[in-house]
Amino acid sequence: MYMTKRIAFIGAAGSGKSTLAAEVFVELKKLGKNVELITEWVRSDIHLHGPLQTIWEQLRTQLHQRMREDAVPTSAEYMLTDSGTLTPYFYACLYVDNTDSRQRLVLQDMYKFFLDDLYLHRYSHIFFLPSLQTYAANPNMLHDGTRFQTMNEIEILEQHMALMFTKLHKLDNVHVLDCELSNRAANILKIIS
Repeated sequence: MYMTKRIAFIGAAGSGKSTLAAEVFVELKKLGKNVELITEWVRSDIHLHGPLQTIWEQLRTQLHQRMREDAVPTSAEYMLTDSGTLTPYFYACLYVDNTDSRQRLVLQDMYKFFLDDLYLHRYSHIFFLPSLQTYAANPNMLHDGTRFQTMNEIEILEQHMALMFTKLHKLDNVHVLDCELSNRAANILKIIS
């Protein structure tokens, strides 16, 4: 039986999480590893029901993502996820109505889940992906049918994530992947192997 290494890719919309998770998945498979790829639940929900724009939908996203990840067999050596349970907290901050006391309570709960998942090491490794390079490589990314945030909202999300992962909660399992797009997968494989 293996002790599954859980790997999460975190970043704002368009940072390249899904592409990178798939690339690392393929490379690990080529090495003969038992690996599971858990895609972000929210993507299919957006395609079925449209954009998420409330804190309640972010809580729903967090719960469904957690269920997907927790269903991974314990025999897997690696679990890769292109979103993780950490991401919905940042979107909840973006969409919360601060004047609504119930929404503030939900945000507090989501922050507690975020801290627990972060400090109790739900993930063996967390890779924060700044999105500047991906938008430079693909300027039409905002029109792919999944991303509906404005560039201003994406910048807010990215700044918030950078603050949390590089300043406030500097943990040894959090890695900022600020390198050439073509080198990202190779750098990850060195870290997680």
